[in-house]
Amino acid sequence: NLYINLRELDTIEDCTLSANNKIDLMGKLVYVFNQIVRRKQDESIDDLIKDDLNDITNRLRKGLIYNGKLDEEEDIFVQQFGYGEPLRILRDFEPSIREDIGKCINDMRVGMEEFLKRGSIEKEHDLEIYCDYVAGSVGEALTNIVNKKDKRQLNFNNSRKFGEYLQMTNILKNIREDFEKRGVSYIPKEITNYMKIED
Repeated sequence: NLYINLRELDTIEDCTLSANNKIDLMGKLVYVFNQIVRRKQDESIDDLIKDDLNDITNRLRKGLIYNGKLDEEEDIFVQQFGYGEPLRILRDFEPSIREDIGKCINDMRVGMEEFLKRGSIEKEHDLEIYCDYVAGSVGEALTNIVNKKDKRQLNFNNSRKFGEYLQMTNILKNIREDFEKRGVSYIPKEITNYMKIED
């Protein structure tokens, strides 16, 4: 459930809408998540799905066209998410687990918005910060959940670093795809000054 919810946020970050539109959509989505975290399990979330999530879905689908072609896989995911089932599942979790997932989503959004406003990643240190926001927070959330559900004490610092390094690996793996599909690069400019992404 955590992965599916984060994938919706990630899809917003990756889409072809303007940075301002992405930031607005992220804000609306995080509002929905925060409401679900705050509401009791017996409270309805139909208003959030019918109004807020429906608006997010319709707007996000317009940003899933890359190089003139609709990404059908992403479009199907966004439509399915728009029916609200992942949010209903999240609502049914115990409050402390909802809080862990909510914190992770909020942390990830902060990082994504910060780097959308910056427009690019300038230095290697900036890349580390970005990866910590978008993946280190996932490691921390999973560590908290394992601690609560399995009573296992894992190392928080290691889990954040592990998430950060997985994200860096993912960035390196997808350099060409990110550039050719969306025209973006997460490689710091201090490195790309000496190379061409096209190569």
